[in-house]
Formats: sequence, structure tokens, C-alpha cells
Amino acid sequence: MNKKGILFVGLFTVIAIISFAQQTTFAVEPFGVKNGITSDIAEVVTSLFIAELAKNNEVRIVDISNADLVIKGNVMSLAGRTIIQTTIRNKASWQVISGSATWFTDVGQIFDQMPRITQNTFNAYKQAIDPNQSHSKQRQYYVLMSPLEIRGTGITTDEVDVLTDLFTVYLLGRNVRVIDRDTVNNYTRQTGFQVADWSIDTKVMELSRTMLTNSILRGNVMTLAGRTVITASILDSNAQIISSSTLQMDNIGEIFQKISDFAQTIANNLPWPPDYNPLVGRWQGFVGFHRDSWVNHNNSPSGLICILNIQANGTIIVERYDTVTYTQRTTTRTFSSDERSATWGPPNRNGIGNGTYSIIERSNNRIRATFTLNVSGTVGPNINKSVTAQIDLTQPHIMEMHGDINTLEATYQTRFENGRQVDQNWRGNSFGGGYRYFSKLN
Repeated sequence: MNKKGILFVGLFTVIAIISFAQQTTFAVEPFGVKNGITSDIAEVVTSLFIAELAKNNEVRIVDISNADLVIKGNVMSLAGRTIIQTTIRNKASWQVISGSATWFTDVGQIFDQMPRITQNTFNAYKQAIDPNQSHSKQRQYYVLMSPLEIRGTGITTDEVDVLTDLFTVYLLGRNVRVIDRDTVNNYTRQTGFQVADWSIDTKVMELSRTMLTNSILRGNVMTLAGRTVITASILDSNAQIISSSTLQMDNIGEIFQKISDFAQTIANNLPWPPDYNPLVGRWQGFVGFHRDSWVNHNNSPSGLICILNIQANGTIIVERYDTVTYTQRTTTRTFSSDERSATWGPPNRNGIGNGTYSIIERSNNRIRATFTLNVSGTVGPNINKSVTAQIDLTQPHIMEMHGDINTLEATYQTRFENGRQVDQNWRGNSFGGGYRYFSKLN
């Protein structure tokens, strides 16, 4: 049997596996079908999907027992379009990590579209695990996705099922952590917890609390005066609406042009959770050195590092605080320009300490806090200082300390004029003098 024959036999007898080069492994389940798609089309899609994905240099085929994550897919039909939807899930918990959807007008386009389908799946996963996204407002929500409900006539349950899957994928693409029906079904199989009727709010709320989610999405699909209307609301654990959106369409086919903005609106309107504290975690600051126009910087250090471990209880552990000496000399000339030079000492990596912090402002745009730090082991005197730190909540992985007086000094400067020492102190400016910008390590 040739290689192609072996591949097709394997696809229909076992679940195929893919593994990223970083040792994370994936299982690809046979694709499901929804709303009029036949099983033979799903079988072809499954085989084409794995064959195309295997071309990626970051993917290899392994046995299912070695898989950590699962790729699930559906081939669906809606408003004259064929949709291929994929999600990547944790195999142990079945929780969704990322999702993707690709559609086209002719089922015969599956062959030509498969490279785009697999690339969309891969890109969605890479975006979902991007550490720069992990601290966003939307990622703080674990949304239990209740199936969209039908109100009135003119739309079928199969069509609403497809709409629910599309909405799930687009919320995932907006960094909302979605717990969908497959996750719930896996959970109920393991625990015996059953929800007979999703319309019973108290039972769904109980499930949400049991699964440790902090919000629920409820929505309706209605037809009214020839228009299709979708409403969706995200409720907190107290059943209070915290974000909502309404989508009106002349026909259901408009969903392909409007669902992206619909999901974006409901994700953007989510408030910051009251207990959210992006300060907590390990942060790294770096001091680089600029070249003064008159200073010899040939022996300047390549850079200094500070690591602050900020605790939830209001304390700070200074894990690392590099410092360096800087000696500046000026010799006055009567009939010519003054002679200036500078030298650097070797970097000192022995600074450690502790401190406390208190939040002085919490808004939808930023969090500001006062840090009071005590650092010993530096090249100069111990550092005992209070500074104001700020996080822009649109970029919560970056922390900034404004201005020279709010900078954590790293350079201890000694100045000489005509051979006489005139002063000695910490150099305050943030360019080659102190730690101002920090990035989150975890």
C-alpha cells in the first residue's frame, strides 16, 4: 500500500495526532457535521486537514497517548456557505484554548481553501498563548457559553447551533475564555452534574460556580418583521448584566460580515473585574546606556537588570537589583575647551531587598500604586525610596515609573572637577541612570 493509502486508512480507524516542535502535542479528532453537511464530506475534510497541517515544520504525527491538546472541528452550512470551524482544547479539562472559522461559497473549494484553514487554526492558537495577551481585560473572564435560544419562528435549531459555534470562535479571538457545551458535557460526565434546561437561570448559575467560571453568556435569536436579531449578554456570578450587544440583520447571511464587530463590542464592554490586580507577578526592568556627546562610554556595561516580585498581600520581594558606578571628570582649560572623561565600574549583581505597595488609583484606563522599596547590596548607599508605578490597562504587561524622581536608581555617580571631588550621589535620570520601564515575566 502506498503512503497515501496508509494515511487514509489510519484517518478512519484512529484519531490522528499533531505535535508542535515545542513538545506540545495535539490530537486531531474526526470532524463533525452540522446543518445539512454529510459525513463523507467531513471524512474528506479530516484527511485533507491533517495532510495539510503536517506540511508545517512545527507539526509532527504522534500517537494519541502522547497528546496534550485536542483539535476538534466541524463542517457546517449556513446561508449558502460552507463553514469549517476548529477549536483547540486541553485534553484533560476539555476547556477551549483557541478557535477559528473559515467559510466559502462552494463545497468544492475545500481543496483550495485547506491551506488557509490550517493556517487560521495555527495562528489562532499562537495568538491565544501569546504571553502579552494573558493580562488583558478580556482574559480575566471565564464565560460559560449558554446555547443561543430561539424566539419566534423563521430560524431552525440547526442554524442557531451554527451561530452559537461561530459566536464562540469570535469571542475566543477577542481573548475571552469561553467554556462551551463540549466542555460542559465533559465536566458533567466526570461529575454527574446535569443541566436539564439551560433556560433555568439558577441551575446554570450553580453550574457556573461549580466550574469556577466568573460569568455566563445568555443570548437569543429572533425573527421580527423580516429581520433577524441576535441579542447577547454576559452576566456576572450574581446574574447582573456586565456587557451586552444586539445585532440586527436583513437576512441571516449578513452574519459573516457582522459577527466580528458583534463579538468585539461585547468583549470591549466588559468591565475590569473588581478583584483584578495586574501588579501581582514578577516584573523585569532593564537599564541601557546612551552615549553622551562628550563621555567615553567604551567600557560601559551592556545593561543592568532589576526583578520585582509583587505579591497579592501588598508586599514586594526585590529578587535582583543590579547597580554600577560612574565616575565623571572635568578639567578646566583657559584657552581651549574643557577636557571631559568618564569611566564605569563593573556591574554589581548583589542588590536584593523588599518593600510594600499600595494602590492609589484604579480606573478603567489605568492602575497607579506607590512602591516603597528597601534595597541593600548596591554599589552605593542602600536604596530606600518611594516611587509611583503605573500600568496602562490596555497594555497591562508593561509597568512604568514616571520622571526622574520616580525612577529606581541604578547608577551611583561621582563627579570630579580639576581633580577635586565635588559630589557623589545616585544618578536619577532613567536613561542610563535608573529603572523606569518593567515588563511582566509571568
